[in-house]
Amino acid sequence: MAFRQPGAGCPTMNCRNCGGAMQLVPQHDYFVCEFCGSFEFPDDTPPTVDGVRSLGAQTEFACPVCAITLGLGSVEKIHVWHCEQCRGMMVRNDDLANIIRARRAKYTGPPAEQTPLKPAELRRRLCCPVCQQLMNVHPYYGPGNVAIDTCSNCWVVWLDHGELAMIEKAPGQR
Repeated sequence: MAFRQPGAGCPTMNCRNCGGAMQLVPQHDYFVCEFCGSFEFPDDTPPTVDGVRSLGAQTEFACPVCAITLGLGSVEKIHVWHCEQCRGMMVRNDDLANIIRARRAKYTGPPAEQTPLKPAELRRRLCCPVCQQLMNVHPYYGPGNVAIDTCSNCWVVWLDHGELAMIEKAPGQR
């Protein structure tokens, strides 16, 4: 199955003005109605510890942990899928690198204490929300001791709540 950009090609919310399908504007955190031209700017909800801001729209994908519908979110103006229940997120591989680069460059606090990976974290098996195939679980090979789940078919990464923050605050070159 081919990977699609979050929000691309599928209605994600309905217009309050006319009820028509609204589309997410690429590289921006707002929607525009295809029919009447109305704009919708999602509530400015506080971001999670990982910096995810909800855009108030649902996607067609289910959370691989909770099985609830993933919402559309944004981290560093890059669109991600996120779970309102477990607060995990799915992001495209190349977008993850850009998010990490931006988050680590902005971080000015002290480095977080690193804890070793627990073996159980590497045994977990999740199905990719896009293609339903088993994802590969492995240590993230950058800063921070986290186990990430990746799909080599769809080029997406699943991060559990707090894992992006651990990578952001990890010691090492910024």
